[in-house]
Amino acid sequence: MVAGLWSEGVRRSLLQLAWLLLGVWGPGVLLTAGLGFALASRVLRPVERITHRAAAIAGGDLRGRLGAPEADDEIGRMTEHLNAMLARLQGALEANRRFAASASHELRTPLAAIQGEVEVALRRERAPEAYQQALATVGSHAREMTSLIGDLLSLVRALEGRPE
Repeated sequence: MVAGLWSEGVRRSLLQLAWLLLGVWGPGVLLTAGLGFALASRVLRPVERITHRAAAIAGGDLRGRLGAPEADDEIGRMTEHLNAMLARLQGALEANRRFAASASHELRTPLAAIQGEVEVALRRERAPEAYQQALATVGSHAREMTSLIGDLLSLVRALEGRPE
């Protein structure tokens, strides 16, 4: 009987210990999960901002920049590099727009001269020498355009790093 009492006390103590461990373990797991979620959310917030900004960039919006990094860590340095890349990309696109506008103007000038020369030549009957002169002028402007187009192609190839 003594042995029975002693083992009963141990059994009760072990049961109490099990309930105590379960009582500590359950809230501990919940607390750990909540704390882990809060920390992960906080750490991933800058990545979420970068993801949204990248989606806007993919849509063609290069004006905005990512906010200043909150910390000097990997995410902060990546943010700085992305902002620098966006600035360079926007500058390159603006330079391309200016170049296209300038090239368009340079090509439009001889084309307008050709159109004007042809319209004047066709307004009324002329001597063959007048037509020859008009064709010589048109040919000169056409050669000018051909030269401009060749220069543009050479420039594009040079910018792309391709040999001519």
